[in-house]
Amino acid sequence: MSATRQELKKQAKELIRRHYWPAVGMGLLAAMTTGAMASGSGSRQYATDPQGFTSLDPRIASWSYFVLAVVVLISIAISIFVMNPLEAGAQAWFLRVQTEDGSEKGSIRNAYSHENYMRNVETIFFRDLFICLWSLLLVVPGIIKAYEYYFVPFLLADHPDMSGTDILNLSREMTAGRKFDLFVLDLSFILWFLLAAVTFNLSGIFYSFPYMFETRALMYADLVRDGADRTRPAAQA
Repeated sequence: MSATRQELKKQAKELIRRHYWPAVGMGLLAAMTTGAMASGSGSRQYATDPQGFTSLDPRIASWSYFVLAVVVLISIAISIFVMNPLEAGAQAWFLRVQTEDGSEKGSIRNAYSHENYMRNVETIFFRDLFICLWSLLLVVPGIIKAYEYYFVPFLLADHPDMSGTDILNLSREMTAGRKFDLFVLDLSFILWFLLAAVTFNLSGIFYSFPYMFETRALMYADLVRDGADRTRPAAQA
């Protein structure tokens, strides 16, 4: 990596300043699809009654379980078929804004296009599945797997003709030996996430989310320039 973390964050601040309101919108979408907004959820609690369904009339309880199952299935379908391509498009926007070439690469529209939609859906689905399965072993393997697939949204935008399997493999190659650097990069935003928590995500929405996602995109672009992407010359991008 040729640029330091401080240099990347400085560049990110400048890009956010120049494209503030679009960056706020895309940062919000990216945070919604990646779970980043959970950091600012505060002390919100969800009351549960373990005896709730069992204390109901059996017929009412049966319908309650059915409705719950339908809600869960609908939520899963929305996550897979709506949120997955939305994540790909929102995060890739922060890569696209660095060049300002006016292309559709990295746009929300492009993420839902006929050519890219199912590829985005499937690739991010399998990414999340692999992370989930590794997390069932222990927390640490799940975290490691998450950092292996750190660059998947950017690679989906940069390689429209590459299969989902190749995208996942390429992300693993690009992050090999760099996972700790990526972890430290994310850790450097910890104070911003704490601020988001105490401001009910307001500071996150209006600054720290776009700031973080732009910095991640800049790190990806910097690694590509250094030749981390074996599919193209180091001088490209």
